Amino acid sequence: MTDKEVQNGFNDAWINFWGKYKDVPPKDDASGAWEEFYMESASMKKKYPLLEEVINRMSAEIIERARGNGNVPGDYHRPPTSSKTQTDSDRDNEDDDIKKSIDKLMKVMDSIETAEQKGEKIATCTCGGVVHFGRASINNHLHARCEKCGFVIMQ
Repeated sequence: MTDKEVQNGFNDAWINFWGKYKDVPPKDDASGAWEEFYMESASMKKKYPLLEEVINRMSAEIIERARGNGNVPGDYHRPPTSSKTQTDSDRDNEDDDIKKSIDKLMKVMDSIETAEQKGEKIATCTCGGVVHFGRASINNHLHARCEKCGFVIMQ
C-alpha cells in the first residue's frame, strides 16, 4: 500500500466506521443493524488488509459498548469496566462451589480406585448414582461419568 492508501484507510476506518458506531453501537438484530455492522467491518478489512487488527479492535470495543462493558464514550483513557462487580459474597460462593467440586472429585476418585482394585468397571457417585469409567489404553487416563448427576472426569 502506498502512503496515501494507508492514510485513506485510516481516515475511512476512523471517520466512516468508528465515527458511526463509537457513541451509538447497534442496539438490536431485528433491525438488521448488527448485520450491517458486521458487513461494514468485513468490507473494510477486505479493502484495507493492513488495518485488519485495528478494525478488529474497533469492532470489539463497539461490541463491548453495546453490552455496557466498554469505555465510557468521550473518555478514551479509562480501561473498560464490567457492568457486574463481583462482591466478597460472590467470591465466597465461588470458593464454596470449588471446595464442593474438589470434595466430590476426591470421593468419586476413591470410589473408582476401590472399584478398580476389585476389577469392576462401575463405581458410586456422591449423589448415589452409578459412575461408569474406563482408562485410555494409550496413556492410562481416566474417563468417567455419573448416570444420575452427569458428573464427568476426563484426565
